Parts: sequence; structure tokens; C-alpha cells
Amino acid sequence: MDTERKEMLKNIHAFVKGANRDNQKLTIEEHARCSLELLQTIPAARLAALEYLCHVFDESVNSYLYEMEGKGHTGNKIDDVITETHQILKKFIERNPTGWAPIISRWSIELLGRISSNYGNRRGVPHSSSLNEQLQLWMSCKGMRTLMELSSLCISVMIDSCPDTCVNAIIDTSVKHSPHFDWVVAHIGSCFPTTIINRVLSLGLRDFCSSQSGGHLVATEIKVPKMVSVVSILGHLAAQHSLDIKNALLKLFKESLGGVSEQQVYTVPFLLQLLTMSPVLLKTITDDFIFALTPEVLGRLAEQFQKSVILQRDKDTLLMLVIHLVSKSGKGAYRLINFMLDMAGGGHMQEEVQQACSLILDLLILELQRFIYSKTGSLVNKGSPSSEVPFLSELQNHTNALCDDFLKTSGKRVNWLQRFLAMLALHCGEESAADILSYVLINISENDKLSAFLSLQAEMEVAFPSVMYQAVKTACNQLTSSSSSPDQTLQILHNMHAVVDWEVKFNSRQRARVTMGTCLADHVPVLSSQLYHPDVRIASKCIGLINLVKLKDSVDLTMLHSLAQSVVDFAFILFGCQDHFIKSQTMADCKDYLQKLSEISAIKYVILRSLLENALKKCNLKFFHMSSKLDYSEPSSEAKPEDVSLLLENERKGLSVSVPKGGLSVFHAGVIGKGRRHGNPQRDSTRSADVLLNCQLLTQIIRGCSIDKSHPPAQSMPTVEKKPSCDRETASYLADVLVELVCPDVTFTGVLWPEEELTRLTIERDLHIRMMLDQHLFLWDILTLIAQTRTAMYRCSVILYGAMATLLAFWDSSRCNVPEERDKALNASGKLLIVLSCAGLLPSPLTYSSLLLSELSVGDIHLFLTVIWTFMKENPPKPDEFQMVDGTLKKSFLPDSSNRASDILHALLQKNIAKLGYLYPKIFPVESTSVSEQLAET
Repeated sequence: MDTERKEMLKNIHAFVKGANRDNQKLTIEEHARCSLELLQTIPAARLAALEYLCHVFDESVNSYLYEMEGKGHTGNKIDDVITETHQILKKFIERNPTGWAPIISRWSIELLGRISSNYGNRRGVPHSSSLNEQLQLWMSCKGMRTLMELSSLCISVMIDSCPDTCVNAIIDTSVKHSPHFDWVVAHIGSCFPTTIINRVLSLGLRDFCSSQSGGHLVATEIKVPKMVSVVSILGHLAAQHSLDIKNALLKLFKESLGGVSEQQVYTVPFLLQLLTMSPVLLKTITDDFIFALTPEVLGRLAEQFQKSVILQRDKDTLLMLVIHLVSKSGKGAYRLINFMLDMAGGGHMQEEVQQACSLILDLLILELQRFIYSKTGSLVNKGSPSSEVPFLSELQNHTNALCDDFLKTSGKRVNWLQRFLAMLALHCGEESAADILSYVLINISENDKLSAFLSLQAEMEVAFPSVMYQAVKTACNQLTSSSSSPDQTLQILHNMHAVVDWEVKFNSRQRARVTMGTCLADHVPVLSSQLYHPDVRIASKCIGLINLVKLKDSVDLTMLHSLAQSVVDFAFILFGCQDHFIKSQTMADCKDYLQKLSEISAIKYVILRSLLENALKKCNLKFFHMSSKLDYSEPSSEAKPEDVSLLLENERKGLSVSVPKGGLSVFHAGVIGKGRRHGNPQRDSTRSADVLLNCQLLTQIIRGCSIDKSHPPAQSMPTVEKKPSCDRETASYLADVLVELVCPDVTFTGVLWPEEELTRLTIERDLHIRMMLDQHLFLWDILTLIAQTRTAMYRCSVILYGAMATLLAFWDSSRCNVPEERDKALNASGKLLIVLSCAGLLPSPLTYSSLLLSELSVGDIHLFLTVIWTFMKENPPKPDEFQMVDGTLKKSFLPDSSNRASDILHALLQKNIAKLGYLYPKIFPVESTSVSEQLAET
């Protein structure tokens, strides 16, 4: 016993002095073994011994780094001492885990933190952010590896009895030595993930609660230093054990619902603070946290909030924490915003929950706006990382879904979605803003959403003034896309039309904004291509839209020519439409737009020629002809006459060529042509109402493109004389084109009316002219339009006397008992007289002669038309014979010819006084004498 005591004293003296009996300084290995002896034999010396062993492990790490840096070998044999220390401490833990495990656990963990921190900035030691490299470096060091093994062993034996001791040591050490201690946390946490995560959260909550006495619920690093360590530890574990962390956080949240204890009340603020400090944890928990917030859970949470004085006191702080978390959430942002919108507008939720969610949405919008805009009010530089908002960056992947929700929903939800889309556009840039605006424009299906579209545009234009140009360009490209269905194309055009129509009607109310009409001016050629769409609804909506778009100041004439031709082609497609209302309404748009284009003289002449050429084509004859006996179909190139044998035909008729015949023998010589033509049955499009409407619409278009723009058209239904007339140049061009198309024969086409005998030479031409006038009723209206100018009518003389020649021949030899043919000739005769009267080519008594024809006999009609022919031959329509009298151009006539014609008219009127007596005062008005005297004189 004395020997043992002496040996113990010897070790104590040697340990304290650091030298042996000969006063020779102990080496570090000898001194370490001396401390190990004391640790095993004297319990009171264990703290001192462990303290010295700290120096041994420190020296071991220093030697390791020294050799790693290539500075040579230290020559000590500390690794052997480290091995002995590991064996001795391991035996202590195994023999008495309850007594030794807490001591060695705290000692080893604190030593790991101290050494990691001391040598963290040493050359060759990886940066603290490189956990894997740090772990490889330190675990290859004998001393650090031994300490880690001892720590793991202690935790494994304490995990069931007192895990808080070791976890608390880890947290305390992390507070002192983070971030150099992070690799230790990562390694230990990976070994005991569930225990470490649960105990770290439990200790963090407990420390959070103890720090809140009399203060606010916001935890700072100074106020709750362990919060940083808790965040750091969980952040390291999140990479490999996110599921465990997620389950632990959800379990902690659910256990706190409805509770009244201090920890249960503080759980939600603790979790909010924890997620605020750790974006990694926020990303991990967001999706599952939304699923956990069922209506029942929200109700219990609202009830807990109302009962807690602490939560009521700091409700503003909690709200700001929630807003901050939402704005920082990346993954799950779309689900989160949908959840809040559903809760804010859900009628099944408690009123308190709805109000809270509504307030959160309003504050969130303000917070996002604060993030997006800088202090000066302009947009933050997109290249700056500080300008990135994770919430909006994630929502960018769900832009179309948000737009769909925006278009389908109603109420307050629309306003919130509108603001979120605007913030998203401002955050993600002009291209994203244009995509959002175009998507909304393309997919709007209700007119009440157009106001929301305009509001969305106004918000975006604050930052991107030209965003409307890009949006309209995208929408126009969608029109020509093969993936666009007819219904979608029609909807796009309808939406554009509605917006432009609003801009035109409320132009004075508009704020400073780029109008859609201005943007569409660059895409008129694309829009005009839709005029050839097989769906007439699309083409009709397109012409209505084009009509509202103002042409640009500088436009290529080639483009205008193509545009005018497209509108004309569509007009003739529209003539076949059976719906009179749609036809009239759409044709009015065609007329208005062609009238705009005709303000350019070069385009006006193109339009007029194209209208007349198309109207006189055989394929369009069905739109303007009344007869049901005319074949409108084109001859088939495949139809070939059958081969006919004349021999067989003669034998079939009883004629034989083998029998001798006399001089009067007759043989069948075949059939010339294909025989009598049989007309097709009358089609629906050629009914009288359709034909009259088509003629009226075509005449209106031609008149609208021809009239003098300095004289606006009358608003009421005017007479022929009161209708605005076209200028002389336009009328002359119109007359030349009409003569070119109606009278292709250029011989005998002078201005002077020929002798009646000469009409025998032009029978074919005259019959062609008459046929054209009968088949195309609108030609009389065009002649009337030209006649209103008077000085241009002489150019159409060949048409007038050609038609007159056929009428004279008809009435002279008329034995026709068919009412239809007689009515047709009578109608043509009356229209011809109206044209001559309107052109000022007949004197005053003859101007009303068209009113008499219906009551005259065939012979009287022929007589009167012969008088008109003679009068026109003696008074040819020369433009230089017109003079301006009282603001009207009037032609001078030969007195003798005028008197002769008037006398014959007077005689015809007297002959049929019983039927035409009511016209006498109008044709021969009484001037100086009374009516009775005039009648007596007559």
C-alpha cells in the first residue's frame, strides 16, 4: 500500500512539475502517460488529467498539419499516446457509462470545437463551407478521429437515457466555434439523425421560451444565441435527412395546436423564427406544411391565437414573419399562393381565418413591391442577386396556371391575382411581362375580364413602356399558328376587337398608355391573311378589327395594294352569305375600310377596277342575276362528246344510204354543238332578296370609294340628285373601266350617237352590252353614279346607245307574250332614261319620261325611244357644252329638237290622260296662267 501511495505521489509531483526526480523535463509522451495514470488512479485529478490530454490532442493535430504542409517530421510519438488514451477512455465508458459518458462526451465535443476553431484558418485546412473536404482532412488525423469516435460512443450509450446532455453540449459548442465546428455536427448528425434532430428542436424551443420573458417574439442572435446553432445543425442535416427534419417539424407543430402551456404557445413563433433564419429548412417544409394546414388545423390555430395574450400582443410581429417567409419561399410557392387565395375566399372557413389570409395577401403584395422597387422608385437591376425574390422566381414556372386562374375566377381573387401577375412581370423582366399579357389576351373568354387586362397592362407599362408591342406581336403570331383552332382564332380576334373598340370609344378617358390599335398597325398584313379563312365568322371579325385600326402615316403602296385586294376578295366571298344581318353588318366594315384606303388616289383606282372586274366575273354572276335559267357552272374539262356514227343514226331514223335516192333525198348530217343548254335549278343564293341586297351593297361600296370626300354623305335616305357625287377624274376612270369591261369591241365606239341604220353593224356588240346590263343589275346604279358628274358621261356613250339600239329593236318587233321578257325590257328602258336624265342629257320635260313607260303601249314606247334616239343624235353628250347655272352643270340643247321631243311627249301624255293625268302638272308645270286656263288652252 505504501508503495502504491509513493507511486501515486511520484506521479502527482511529476505531473504538476512536468519533470522527474532528476528534474529532467518530461517529454509530452511521458507527461501524457503520467496524466493517464492519474486519471485511472485518482478520481479527483481527472479534470486536470483531461485538461492536459487536451494539450496532447492539440499537439497531435499541430504535428499532423505541420507534416502535411511539408515542413518535416516532428519526431514525437504522440499517436501511441493517443491510442492508449482512446483505449483507457473507452474502458471507462464501457464499465460505467452513466458516470463517464456525460463527462467524456462534453470534454471530447468541446475539444473538437476548440481544435477546429484554432486551426480553422491554418494553411491547408479547407474552408468551413466545404464540409466534405474538412471531414476528410480531420478524420485522417489520428487525434481528431479518436475524439470523434469517443464522442460517438458516448452519444450511443446516452441516447436512451439522457440525450439532452450530449445534444446540449453540441449546441453550446456550435455557438462558440461555428462555422469551424460544422463538420462535427454534420458527422454526428448523420450517425444519429432522428435523435439529434428531435433533441436539437426540443432544446432550441426550450431556450427560445426562456428568452421571451417580457420581450417580443422575435429571436436575435444576441437574445437567443442557440437559435443560430440550431439553424446551423438542422441546415447541415437537411441535405441527407430532409425527411426526418420535415417529420420532426410537423410533429412539433401538430403537438402544439390547441395547447395552453408555454412551450405550446411559443411553438408557432419558434418555427416561424427558425424558418426565417434558414432558407434550407423553409424549402424543405413548405409543401408538407401547406398540406398540414387543413381547415380543422387552421380553426384550432385561430382558437389558440385568440386565447393567448402573448400571441395577441405580438400579432403584428408574427404577421411580418409570415410575410417574410412567404416572400422567401421558393419551392412550393405556387401551391402556397393557391392555398392562401382559397382560404381568403373560402366561404367554409372561419371569418377570422379569412380575414387573416386576406391581410397576409395584401401585406405580401406590398412586401413584394418593396422588394422589386429600389429606394428611388425605379426598378432594381435584374443582375443584382439582392433583387431576386424566390417566391416570384418560383411562380415564374407557373405563369400560365396563374393566368388561367386569373381568367376563370371572379371577385376579390381576381384583384389579388392581377397584382401578383403584375409583380411577377416586373420581377422577371419585359419578356415575361409580354408573355403574361399576350397569354391573357389570347385566352380571355369573357368581356368583363377585358378591364382587368387593361389594368394589368397599365401596371406593366410603368416599368416596360413597350410591353404591349411584344404582347400583340405574340398574339398575332398565334393567329397564323397551325396549332390555333378556329374557335381560338375567333376568340383572339374578338378580344382584340373589344379592346380596340373601347380605345376608339373612350379615347378621351385613356391615360398615357400604348393603345392596341397602334400596336396592331404593324400587323395589318397578318390580320388581312385571316380574310381568306374558311370560317366566315373569323373573316368577319377580322375586317371589323382592321377597320378600327388606323393606318400608319408611312405605308408601302405594295402592302396597301395587297390589303385592298384582300378586302375586295373577302367582300365577294361575303356576297354568298345567307344571313342578311351578318352580310350587311360585315359589308359595312368592308365599305368603310375600302373608303379609307381610297383616300389614296392610286389605291382608289385599284379598288374600283378590282370591284368591277370581280363583279363581272362569271363565277360571281350568281350573286347579281335574278334569272333561274342561267348556268353558272364552269364547263367541265372532263366532259367529252360521245362518238356518234352518222350511218347508225340514219339507219335508226329509217334512212338507208344503200337505196338510190333522188335529188330531194335528205340525210341526217349530225348535231351541231351539244344541243340546247339546260339551266341549273335556281340556288338559294340567287333569290330575289339576296340579289337585290348584293347589288345594293356592291353599289354602296363603289359609291363610297368614288365620292368626293369634301362632300360628306347625307345621313337620311336621299334622292338620286341629293346623293354625293364623285369627282370628275374618278368618274372618268370609272367610266373608262366600265366601257372596257362591258364593251370589249373597240369598233364604232365614238361619243356621237350613230344613225339607226348603222346599228345593224353592231348587233353582236349591242346584244352583249344589253346582256351584261340585264345580268348585272348594279351596272345601272354605276351608270347613275357616273351620270351625276355629267361631264364624264360622254365616255359611256357606247353603252347607252348600244342598250338603246337593242331596246328599239325589241319594241319595234315585239310580239313577245312572255311577261318576264317584257318587264325586263321595260325596266331597262326606264333605267336608261333615268341615266340620261341624271346626266343632264335630256331637257326639262323629258327628265320625267321614265314615269310614263309602264302605262304606254308597245308602239308608243318604240315611238318615244325613237324620239330620244333622234334627240341624242342631234344633241350629243359633249363635255364642253355644259355650263354652270345656279351651282349646277346644265347642257345647252338645240331648240328645235327640244320642242319636237316635248311635243311628242305632250301628245303621248294627252293620249293616255286617263292613266297619266296626275303626272301632267309635274312634267308640264303651270307657270303664269292658272290651271283652268292651261287646260282650256290645251
